[in-house]
Amino acid sequence: MDRISTYGASQLYISRIMQTQVRMQKEQLQSTTGYVTEDYSGIAQDARTAINLENSTSLADAFMAANASVQVRQNTANTALTAAQTSINTLKNRLISFASGQMKDQTAVRDVQDVAMRTLTELQSTLNTSVDGEYLFSGGRKDTMPVNFPVSKLADFQKMFDGLITTFPTLRGADLLDTHLTNRDTGAVSFDASSGLIIPTNAGAYAKVPSSSYVTITGTTQVVGSSTLTNDGNVTIKGHAPSNSGRTPLVETSNAGSGAFITLSNGTVVTNATTGALSFSYDKDGQMVVSPATGNSLTSMVPGTRFTISGSNATIASTSATDTTKLVGTNFYTYNNNATSATGLQINPGDDLVLVNNGATFSFIATSTSTMADVVNWVNAQVDPNVPAPSPSIAKATVDNQGRLTISNLNGAAGSPITVRGALSGVFGVSGTVNVGAGAVGTAGTPVVGTPLMTGVVAQTATSLGTPPIAVGDTLSVQVGAGAPATLTVTANTTLTDIAQFIQQQDPSTLNANGSLNTLGAQVSVSGSAMTVKNNNGTSSYTLGGNVAAALGLTGTIANGATSTGSVQPALKGNYDGSFVVTNFDTVTGKMTIANDTTPSQAETLNATAVTLKRDTGADGIPDTLVSTGMTGGSATFTLSGDTVTMTLPTGGTDLSTVYSVGQPVTIGGTDNHNGTYEVSGVTANTISYKINTDMLRVGPFLAQSGRTDMTMSFPTKVKPQDGKDTSPDVPGKIVSGTATLDRTAFGGLSFTSSGNIVSSVKGALLDSKSMPYPPVGTLITLKGSSEVNAGVYEITGNDGTTLSIRCKTLTTETAMPQTEMSAQSWYKGDTLSLNTSINQTTTIDTSLTASDSAFEKVVRACGIIAQGAYGTAGGLDQHPERVAQAITLLSDALLHSSTTTMPFGKEESSDLDGLQKRVGLNLAAIKNSNAALTQMKSFFVNRVSDIEQISSTEAITALLADSQALQTSYQALAKMQQMSLINFLK
Repeated sequence: MDRISTYGASQLYISRIMQTQVRMQKEQLQSTTGYVTEDYSGIAQDARTAINLENSTSLADAFMAANASVQVRQNTANTALTAAQTSINTLKNRLISFASGQMKDQTAVRDVQDVAMRTLTELQSTLNTSVDGEYLFSGGRKDTMPVNFPVSKLADFQKMFDGLITTFPTLRGADLLDTHLTNRDTGAVSFDASSGLIIPTNAGAYAKVPSSSYVTITGTTQVVGSSTLTNDGNVTIKGHAPSNSGRTPLVETSNAGSGAFITLSNGTVVTNATTGALSFSYDKDGQMVVSPATGNSLTSMVPGTRFTISGSNATIASTSATDTTKLVGTNFYTYNNNATSATGLQINPGDDLVLVNNGATFSFIATSTSTMADVVNWVNAQVDPNVPAPSPSIAKATVDNQGRLTISNLNGAAGSPITVRGALSGVFGVSGTVNVGAGAVGTAGTPVVGTPLMTGVVAQTATSLGTPPIAVGDTLSVQVGAGAPATLTVTANTTLTDIAQFIQQQDPSTLNANGSLNTLGAQVSVSGSAMTVKNNNGTSSYTLGGNVAAALGLTGTIANGATSTGSVQPALKGNYDGSFVVTNFDTVTGKMTIANDTTPSQAETLNATAVTLKRDTGADGIPDTLVSTGMTGGSATFTLSGDTVTMTLPTGGTDLSTVYSVGQPVTIGGTDNHNGTYEVSGVTANTISYKINTDMLRVGPFLAQSGRTDMTMSFPTKVKPQDGKDTSPDVPGKIVSGTATLDRTAFGGLSFTSSGNIVSSVKGALLDSKSMPYPPVGTLITLKGSSEVNAGVYEITGNDGTTLSIRCKTLTTETAMPQTEMSAQSWYKGDTLSLNTSINQTTTIDTSLTASDSAFEKVVRACGIIAQGAYGTAGGLDQHPERVAQAITLLSDALLHSSTTTMPFGKEESSDLDGLQKRVGLNLAAIKNSNAALTQMKSFFVNRVSDIEQISSTEAITALLADSQALQTSYQALAKMQQMSLINFLK
């Protein structure tokens, strides 16, 4: 019989059926979707693991998607680098071929310049490559086109850079310069025509304008009377002029003075006793090379060393001053026995002075013991052998009050002219033909009678009239007797010689009939830093007035027969005092190259207790005694106004005005920017002021020099030499293969002015036999010497026989211009932001690529150096073959850097194209490896998530079928149970 179900049992059975239905519903979903459950609640135990793994999978997908974009950019960059490499190699090979061929051939020059310009434009196109609207070589400015050269045609490029006046930058900093300086940065700006300098009021304003920069100047135009003055325009900065703390450019000297000493920024003091005499000379870039007399005495002065020079009192060498040195803007004056124009005109054993008279030749040969007295006595002793005894002297030699040698022809009316020639004639500036009754006056000062010729020493060393008390516009009035006074107004070109001659020329008795000066009337001399005027008039007195006379201490009346000597001016000190930094040290020669240190121009605030001060308590001028400042706290400040730094200490300490006075030295220590020894220019109880170097920009073509006897001047000529010889009676010098060469035997020594003049010490040396200019105007001359200073190719624009003018950039003198601006725009428009890209969770790669990278910038410079300057001009490539080697070296370094290669413009950054290509290649390899790893990791993550979240369809269907069958059976059993009742049971 059947069991009779109870109600409870029935409900339990129904509950189990419902559970089976729920399970079947889940199994039906699993068999349909393949997932264990619709949400994480169904896998609660493994939900966290699944979520983390799914996030890791998504991150891997994101990395691989980003890597795909980076990979495209890097592949494109690699293609661009390959294209750049091809262009660079093409130009390099073309230059190598050009260097081995006809470098002066017009077609060859034009072709290689075209290739350089084409390489420049190709490089611009390559570096402006973009992907998906983003530029590859602009750093972080991906939306900015990185390269924009101002011109694309060679002719336009050569208009910008003529290779002579405006040259393409040779330094990286200058090539990439992007700046805009206004008067807020510089203060008022002055322009000095005579020195070729741009001078800011604020000492360090031009510190970040590199040499060789191409800049634009505006805001200088002004109307003065009927004239318009301006310095507006484009200009190439030739360099920074090293200067002293008196705003005066440094000049060459053989001895900065026995009192000179060096104070390093770490407080170390190096005295003259250690170094011996310090000599200063120019290098080819216009920087100063300091040479100690004692070898290896400056070995601690490694590049970057900051120091001050103090206590200098130089003996000015020949290259410092001549009789034509300007009064205005310099500390150095020369005249009379102080004339230095002969000093440094090197006289060698065997140099000769030749007199040719009436067919007879007389020669004086210099020896190591010869003096000027020997020269004078020899000239005066020469007689005509064709005249019976006692034969009269044919010539007379004298030295005038300007230190000039004069050789006069003493032959009678029937006598012959005298020809003066020889190496010594060039040195003394006396050469050519001296007619009967005439005299040849030299253009160079000569050594004093008793001085050995070969020492190059003149009567006295150049002296100084102190810090220039004379300015443009100052006047000198000279009145002779009751006559009307004559007035001289000082200009920027006035010299002490002009003043002396002006005084002499006002007395008619001083003048000979031919205009030369005699020993009568007014006689002027300079000795011991004071000017002396002697009245030899015979009757009348002299009256001198004006602020020039006052500055010289000669104001008042000088009676006939009387002598008046001006007041002795303060001795010149501090010629080389200032703040400097070592830019190069030659370990072989022990010489250091220095530049102005602009660090002291920076403001500084520090704890007042850190500042140390020293003062001089001895007689050597070297501060060696510590001064107690009395500081217990507070801040010390250093501020700049123009070229004056003021140190301010808190009040309440030692009264500094009781310790220091103006003109005394002070040594400051304990600071970051202002350590060194300075001359006090102002002092109060808690402040000390002192002057620092003003960084001035040089645009003049020459560094001021005189006495360059090592120079040769060559130029093309149509004059033919005599048969079998290399000379012609029509012109001076030698002629070989159509090239004329002049040297010291023709022009003596050459002097150079910053305004663009080359002056021969021999009057009329640069003329032919017909007194025509030789070389003529328009000629390109090449100057070479034992030093590269002032060497180069120049175009002659004027020749008066003694002075050559060259085509160059000249400044117009303007003082304290309040609206001057200086700007430069770089061809690179991107930035230097470093870009690092993550290619997975642990790895980043450097994807930084900028067009300003040294690998590309060196190529730009090489192209610009070659492309500048049109053929046949002084700035053309045909006149500057050295540029080819410079460009080849830059291109080679751009392709593959070598630390052993000597670079033409100093040390270069090491980045090269090979390194960039390797970096891109490594990046691509890293991306590939990262993607492979990410793919493998993703596969693992997906499989594990699948294990957690998914179910086999077979398993799900099997379970579903089993539960379906069980459910059907349950339904049948339930139906059977529902049919059961007591009635049915009793039936």
